[in-house]
Amino acid sequence: MKSLTKDRLIVGAVFSVLMLCLSCLGVSEARAQASFTYTAPFTEKVAAIWDTTVFSSTLTNTGSGEDTYDIDMIEKPPTPENWWMQFCSGGSCHDSIITNAQVTLNPGEKDYIDLKILPRITGNGNVTMRVTSQSNPSLKDSITFIAKGRGMPALTIWGMITLIVLISSSAIYLIYQRLTPSKVSRR
Repeated sequence: MKSLTKDRLIVGAVFSVLMLCLSCLGVSEARAQASFTYTAPFTEKVAAIWDTTVFSSTLTNTGSGEDTYDIDMIEKPPTPENWWMQFCSGGSCHDSIITNAQVTLNPGEKDYIDLKILPRITGNGNVTMRVTSQSNPSLKDSITFIAKGRGMPALTIWGMITLIVLISSSAIYLIYQRLTPSKVSRR
């Protein structure tokens, strides 16, 4: 009787192991799919000289697993030399000497990326923000932002200079009139 019970235990154990192995063959490993969107409401703005212009964009992890994204700031062609730039991502801001950063997002999470440009002279600046998935490096997207640095129009500047000259001339004339003795005419 003891041998029959022992045989049943062995057969039961072998059967259980075989069933586990067969069930493992039928189940495929679920892999996370990498996917994201990168959008911006505006890609072109007129930027006043010495006034910071902000371009906002949104990175959303639309995949089924956590992913880390490389964010690169690329100037093509370079912005004018005297322009100041900064981009913010993942809660940190990076001055123009830092041209890349990383952010990790869970499925459905978003990162708000801001590009700040301060033109100090007139001209145009093109800055591309590129996002690359580390889970699947073939997944890339980019947005090119165009800032048109404009100062005051020449006519307005000359108009202001003319106004200043007229006001100054009038003030000088009034001061001169008060300082010179008045002539009384005699008849």
